[in-house]
Amino acid sequence: MNELRHIIHENINRVLWDKCVSRAFNGDVFGFSWFLDAVFDRWDALIIDDYKAVMPIPVYIKKRFRKIAQKIIPIKFNLYFNEHIETKIKDIDLNFTVLFKTINVIKTENKELFSNEMRFKKHKSFHMDLINSYDSLKHTYSDFVKKQIKISEENKIFYNIGILPNGIALLASISDKLNKKQQNLIRKITAVSLRKFKGEIYGAFNDKNRLIATAFFLNSHFKTYLITSYQTKESINKRALFGLIDYYLKTHSELALTLDFFGLNAMPDEFYLGIGAVEYPYYTYRKRFYL
Repeated sequence: MNELRHIIHENINRVLWDKCVSRAFNGDVFGFSWFLDAVFDRWDALIIDDYKAVMPIPVYIKKRFRKIAQKIIPIKFNLYFNEHIETKIKDIDLNFTVLFKTINVIKTENKELFSNEMRFKKHKSFHMDLINSYDSLKHTYSDFVKKQIKISEENKIFYNIGILPNGIALLASISDKLNKKQQNLIRKITAVSLRKFKGEIYGAFNDKNRLIATAFFLNSHFKTYLITSYQTKESINKRALFGLIDYYLKTHSELALTLDFFGLNAMPDEFYLGIGAVEYPYYTYRKRFYL
């Protein structure tokens, strides 16, 4: 039986932590310490043995109880590991992805690390491999997708990379009416990701050179995650976000890369399926954490 420990934020060995996440066969960008630091004010950890496996537990403390912190962008975490492990974490399928945004934490004084009360809820998202050429990808586009892209072209929408964190934060405040604190969080996450050369912000502009849509991508472990997107009413009418994603596929085709649309909720399923993306499940759960 492997030893499972809860380690508070101040005592986490960042070097060993990032080494485990980097080498984990199920590793992703959400597990790195720099990303966790950017998103959460504080995060604790579940550690198995000497960082043989790790799992982040973003927390805030309220009335002496640690509770899972929730943020405005969807974030998913795994129990990261690169070899078979046996632990006393009961009822957790290690292939399940945890969406901390919707975790519900119940206060308790029970000494067990996890209770046996656990409820999973299944959701769906889409991903696609970009190894094929753009011409090959475009050839398989459905009539629905072709129509949306044609509308964006007729409206003279153009696209570019290199949008600054202030740009995406401003558009987020306009389109989603985020408050100052939420804007600062978006700005912080994107800025850190750009400095680490892990993030890309793409923008869609109208014919007057005004930014009307943005999409934020994070890259790691041969995967790129579409973390979040924002668009104005003009963008919706002119299908700018449809064209932006098509532009991303065009500039990233023929790469050993998988594009995960996990953070994109603005599109109908007909679009994902129409560009050749494949549906996959992820899970949220309600769990009692006893830290």
